[in-house]
Amino acid sequence: MRPIEPPDVFYVSAAVGWLMLGDHIEADEELDKVTPGLRGHPDVLEVRWQICAAGEKWKACAEIANAIIRLDPNRL
Repeated sequence: MRPIEPPDVFYVSAAVGWLMLGDHIEADEELDKVTPGLRGHPDVLEVRWQICAAGEKWKACAEIANAIIRLDPNRL
């Protein structure tokens, strides 16, 4: 899987930063800035999963986890 390049990698990093500060709503807004074609990238999905978990959206977490496994079955 190709790495995410700027500026999208910066949005992903900013979303992680907001999560570390405990603000999953701001993290979600930051992740929404990622180019639509890259929103299905496993790295983006992993952060999306963290956002959903922080918001206790468990069904979405399960769906995202399944998508990650399908896209990158060797991901740890």
